[in-house]
Amino acid sequence: MNYPQLLKKYGLPILMASALILIASDPAVIESLKSLFSSTSEVRTDPASSPFAGLKNEEKTAPGERHLHDETTEEDRPMDHSSPENQKRMGIFHYNEGNKFLKQGDIEEAIRNYKMALHHNPEFQETQVNLSTAYLHARRYDDALTTLSGLEKINPKNPYLHYNLACYYSLTGKVEPGLESLAKALELGFPDRNSVETDPDLENLRQAEGFKSMAGREGG
Repeated sequence: MNYPQLLKKYGLPILMASALILIASDPAVIESLKSLFSSTSEVRTDPASSPFAGLKNEEKTAPGERHLHDETTEEDRPMDHSSPENQKRMGIFHYNEGNKFLKQGDIEEAIRNYKMALHHNPEFQETQVNLSTAYLHARRYDDALTTLSGLEKINPKNPYLHYNLACYYSLTGKVEPGLESLAKALELGFPDRNSVETDPDLENLRQAEGFKSMAGREGG
């Protein structure tokens, strides 16, 4: 085919159309084009050379970026003090610590821990009872009475409240209100009859005339 003559006679559009017809009719040209396009569309990489090699899918990051992890364990995380459940747990912890120190005779440490327990749980009645006991052992009678007055507002029918009030009144020489508090404690179910008979804090009450009749009446 004489391309210069075609170009001169029919112009560029006819020449281009003729070239396309020729290309389409030549199997060798078609195979060459197929090979060219397939080689450019399938780009393969060596997995070992990839910057993401060895990473799980969720761990992939672009080169140069930081992949942040929270490495703080459950034990290391600060406690959520807004949680009522955690507040109760801390209250119980310090209550048990206070009991331990009270048994050891370390009254000040017992008081400190009982106060911490009440900081976490202000209505922890057992703590208020034992804190008042620690105050009585330390002869801090005003503090003992203040603690017991707080407990009375929460639960006036707590038998240990009235027992410790009886101890307070006995230690401060107020026999009549002491006997009344002791009778109230027994009436509400105070279970330790042996303490009523042997607790040194109640010695002044046991010397009173009304003690035996009261103890016998409540015991019957």
